[in-house]
Amino acid sequence: MFDVGFWELCLVGVVALLVFGPERLPGMARNVGLWIGRLRHLMNTAREDFDRELRLQELRELQQSLQRPENNPLQQVVQEAKAGLSIAPETAKPTENSIAPPPSVPTPTASTPSEKV
Repeated sequence: MFDVGFWELCLVGVVALLVFGPERLPGMARNVGLWIGRLRHLMNTAREDFDRELRLQELRELQQSLQRPENNPLQQVVQEAKAGLSIAPETAKPTENSIAPPPSVPTPTASTPSEKV
């Protein structure tokens, strides 16, 4: 924004020395430095507050959009699962062409030790 070079700062220093004098110049420079520090702190705090409010507003908008069922991915999954479960009993009914279950295999009986030779 401003292009302040070395010679401009020297000119400001010489003018300040002439206006305030050598006795008051160090105290004035200290006060100016303190005020600049306070101003920077104030600007940083304002910027942080603004960013925080912006993030909070974005989170509120996201929360409102997720509360609507058409925008909530979790609600969509639940609805699809319910639809799938309501279709599943109809498809699980046996039909004429369905394959019969395999016949049961007889279980071997335990042999006694006397039968073994």
